[in-house]
Amino acid sequence: QNVCDVGGERTDCGYTGIDAEECESQGCCWYPVYDNPDGLPWCFFKNDVSTPPTPSQCVQHELMKEKYGCGHYLGNLFINEELGTFFAVWAPHADQVWIQGNFSGINATPMTLCSFDGYWAVQVPSAQVGDEYSFLVSF
Repeated sequence: QNVCDVGGERTDCGYTGIDAEECESQGCCWYPVYDNPDGLPWCFFKNDVSTPPTPSQCVQHELMKEKYGCGHYLGNLFINEELGTFFAVWAPHADQVWIQGNFSGINATPMTLCSFDGYWAVQVPSAQVGDEYSFLVSF
């Protein structure tokens, strides 16, 4: 069975701007579609996966919700020196969200859409207490 059947159903496994190396390192399939009127994702979960795995950033988001007893945890939370800082934002109409700060130089770190109602999250090991940051949102 071909688990990367490009003719099968594609459930997005990446984010806008993901490259082949990062896509495949997440255990996903990579197949670029240059003439793409249907908007098929280039990075997609393997076709034999009935329920795609939850990205680690989203697992952390769920842990934050449980720990603080609220619907969703938003903002930032420093975890420790090794794991860095967890960031979450609500942007229900965004196509993609990134976090950028003095911990990332000129590069922005893409966030993961964790729910269909617009919660985005990421954990950044290099982000420490006192770092300035901003969310970049694309619509």
